[in-house]
Amino acid sequence: MRIVLRITWAGAIFLGVIAITPWIANLITNLEASLTLIQSTSMIIMVGVALDTMRQLEAQLMMRNYEGFVRS
Repeated sequence: MRIVLRITWAGAIFLGVIAITPWIANLITNLEASLTLIQSTSMIIMVGVALDTMRQLEAQLMMRNYEGFVRS
């Protein structure tokens, strides 16, 4: 339970930092606010897609090793 709580907090802080980064960039560079909202959303989507891709690759590698083990 304690480990899950720590992982959840770390993930929440990471997503919060990603969501706030474009806002801070907007304060520094004075860009349009609508662009920063699109950027934060797309950054969160890209992180989710990257994590899902890594999980799929890992599953494929494990399946390939498992098939080789059964055929031997």
